[in-house]
Amino acid sequence: MSAERRKKPGKKPAKKRWEIYGTVTGGKYCGTIEADSKEEAEEIARSNLSKQLDLDVDLCYRCSGQCENATITELNAEEEDGFPSAV
Repeated sequence: MSAERRKKPGKKPAKKRWEIYGTVTGGKYCGTIEADSKEEAEEIARSNLSKQLDLDVDLCYRCSGQCENATITELNAEEEDGFPSAV
């Protein structure tokens, strides 16, 4: 007799349990780099990851219990306010 026929009438199979995870996104100041353009600054940041920038991610006690594998996955450059522009 097949498994389909052996099921008791009216009894549904047990549902599977699923763990749900969300991706948390935030921002962190990593340091300052001098460059001629935003693109150059971002490229320098990517190529010198461990030398010039602070890329470690530390979380408080409460957040560290809720977040796993905190890493920086993207680097973006913004022009520094008050920094003299080239004329």
